[in-house]
Amino acid sequence: GVPHAEIIMKNHISLEEYYNSLKIGKFYKYNDYIISRQNSAELTIPDGVQTVISSDNQGGYVITVKV
Repeated sequence: GVPHAEIIMKNHISLEEYYNSLKIGKFYKYNDYIISRQNSAELTIPDGVQTVISSDNQGGYVITVKV
């Protein structure tokens, strides 16, 4: 979904390369989104915002927050 597809297309990389470019536990700002890749049993998610949690198919999760 947005913004991930846009980042992948803009950088001409695969989904796997994109996931691997996100450091575990770090938060990234992209336009109106905050993105974080996490792999712990307890996820860090901001309160009161629209959030999507997706598996990265590598044992972790990608957190996408619309701000």
